[in-house]
Amino acid sequence: MRNKDLDETTEQKTFREKASVPSEYQTWQQIAGLYPLTALAFRLGIYRWHQQTLETYRLPLQELPVKGQLVIYTPAQKIPPLSQADVADILKQTSKNPLNSPFPGLEEQKRLFDNFAPIFEIDIASEADKIGSPIWQSGKYPLVDTSKPVVYRHLSHTRIRNQTLLQLNYTIWFPSRPKKSGVD
Repeated sequence: MRNKDLDETTEQKTFREKASVPSEYQTWQQIAGLYPLTALAFRLGIYRWHQQTLETYRLPLQELPVKGQLVIYTPAQKIPPLSQADVADILKQTSKNPLNSPFPGLEEQKRLFDNFAPIFEIDIASEADKIGSPIWQSGKYPLVDTSKPVVYRHLSHTRIRNQTLLQLNYTIWFPSRPKKSGVD
């Protein structure tokens, strides 16, 4: 039945062979136009940004410049930490499925998220540095309400060396990102 569903009919094959999506660019326009120059400038800008970011990450925490006030956001509830064996057991038990991939239930998810919840230490130099939650008001764009800091959590999976691994994702929202330069 699966093979029947996946078989391509003559009409489908003819349609696929004749269907084409016209390119927005013609090769001669790409070569003669600004594309090569802008691509080079863009790559150079990204390279510089990577170098500056790496320099910042290489600094010891005590040497990072503080422009405002350091605020530490910690998880709301204190729970007994899970041992390495506890985590391994959760992953093993929740991987007993045809995919051999961890799919923890809601209770296991909560335990894992609570156990590995990050502590955020943020330099608050302006309102743009406070974390909050997105809200819709009367405007065209959503705003971020910083009156109650929120950390959003969601699960995902990744593949490394033919093994599916569980990822715990923690997301925070800032109200804005101030411009760094005139072209920003």
